[in-house]
Amino acid sequence: MVRVLFTLLNNSEHLSIKGNDASVFLGAPIVCYTLAAIELAMEQTPEFDASIAICTNSDNSINIMDSIGINCFNVKPPVELTGDEVSKVLALRHAMHQAEGELGHSFDYVVNLDSTSPLRSADDVIRVLKKRITSSADVIFAVTSIRGNPLLNIIRFTEEGKYLPIMKSRSCEMSSFYAIDGSICAYTTSFLESGKRLFDGTCDAVAIENKIENPLEDEEYIEFLAQRLLKTHSGFREIHNRATTYAVANNNFNAINTCCKLSPSWVNKQIEALFGKCDISPYFARAKQRALYCFTHINNKYFHKGIIDPLHTGQYALFLCYLAREAYEASDSETAGKIYYLNKTLHGFDIYYEVEIPDVFFMEHPVGTVLGRAKYSDRLFVGQNVTVGGNRGKYPIIGKNVMLHAGCIIVGNTVIGDNVEVSAGTFIRDERVPDNCLVFGESPNLVIKVRDANEMHKRLYVFRDSELL
Repeated sequence: MVRVLFTLLNNSEHLSIKGNDASVFLGAPIVCYTLAAIELAMEQTPEFDASIAICTNSDNSINIMDSIGINCFNVKPPVELTGDEVSKVLALRHAMHQAEGELGHSFDYVVNLDSTSPLRSADDVIRVLKKRITSSADVIFAVTSIRGNPLLNIIRFTEEGKYLPIMKSRSCEMSSFYAIDGSICAYTTSFLESGKRLFDGTCDAVAIENKIENPLEDEEYIEFLAQRLLKTHSGFREIHNRATTYAVANNNFNAINTCCKLSPSWVNKQIEALFGKCDISPYFARAKQRALYCFTHINNKYFHKGIIDPLHTGQYALFLCYLAREAYEASDSETAGKIYYLNKTLHGFDIYYEVEIPDVFFMEHPVGTVLGRAKYSDRLFVGQNVTVGGNRGKYPIIGKNVMLHAGCIIVGNTVIGDNVEVSAGTFIRDERVPDNCLVFGESPNLVIKVRDANEMHKRLYVFRDSELL
C-alpha cells in the first residue's frame, strides 16, 4: 500500500487569506476547508494509507483541530524554519521526519496543502495525488491556465531611446502557459531529503479549474469569489458544507473567539422546516460581516465576543435582518422573504427586507417591534413594542444617535433629529423633533426638552463612543 503524508503548511506565494489558519471564512475557520478537502479525498481513495500532519505554532489552530476529531497530529516547526524567506522544502522535510518518528514508518510521498487556501475541491487533491503516483518527477504541483497574455501591454525602453512592445504580435499562443496555483504540491521523499529548492528538481503539473481570474490576497474579494463558487461549483460546495459541519461540532470556538455555532446549513434547516427549501449560503458571509461590524459599536458585553450567538435573541434577529437585506440586494426576493418570515416567526420582530437598515443599530428585546419604511440612520436603539410606520403615504426620517424606548410610536411626516431620546410610550405623528433633546407625551401635545449635546451623548449609553459618525 502506498503511504502518503498530507501536510498543512502556510505558503504566502499564492492565493490565500492573510492571517493565520484560525481565521474565519464563510462561517468556519479557514483551516477546516483544507482538512475537509483532505478527508473527502481520503474517503474516495481508500487504496492509500494516508496520515495528516498540521505544521503550526498557533494554539488556536491546534485547539480547533483537536476538537474536530480528525485523526491528525501537530508538528511545531522550529523558529529557524518559519518565515517567508525559509525554503518550504526544508520545512516539509522537518515535518516528514517528525511524522516518521511519531508513526514509526516512512512515507512514499508528501502532499502539502496550504492551510489558508480554501478554494479547492477533493477532486483537485485526488488528481494531484494520482499524478504523483504515476509520474517520475520530483515535484507535482497544481496549475491553472492563464486567461490572457501578461506580456501583451508591456513595453521596454531601447538603447535607441525608443519604447517598443515586448510582443510583436497579439496572436502569441498561450495554451502552453500556466500559473502555479500553489495550493497543492506533491513531493517524492527523496527530493525532500535532498534539500533542493522547488525548481532544482524535475517538475510536473496537474491543470485544475481556474476558479479565479485575479489572484489577489484580499479576504473580501476571495469571499466574494467563494460565494459565487457555492452556486456554480459542486466540488467547492461539498468542501464548504463539510467545513461548516466541523465548525458546528467544535465546542472550543466560543472560548477562542474564532467562530460561532451559526452556519448556513443551520439557518437553511430552520427556514426549510417552516417555509420550504432555501439556500442562504451566498449571502451568509457578508451578512455575518455586517452584523459583527454592528456589534463592535454596541455597549453590551454580550456583543463583544467576536461571534453571533443564534440563541441570543437580539444578536440573531439583527443577523437575520442583514441576511434578508443581502439576499434582497442580490435580487433574490424569494430567499429574502423566507428569511424575513423566519425572523418574524422566531422573534416577533417585523422589518421588511426592502427597508434599508443602518450599519449600526441595537435591539435589546425586539419582540413586538415593527419598523416600517422610514429612513433610518446609524446608532439607532430600538426597544420592545416600538412602531415606526406611515400615515397618509408619509414616512418618518430618523437621525443619528436616537433611542426609541419601549412602546413608543412614530408615524407619518415626522423628522427626528440627531442625539434624541424618545421616552417609553411616546406617540409622535407628523412632528419635527430638533437635535439634542428628550421627548415624551403624545402628539399634538409633545413635551420636548432640549439638552446640551454632551449630556445627550452620555444619555445615549447603549453605543460605544456615542459621538456621531
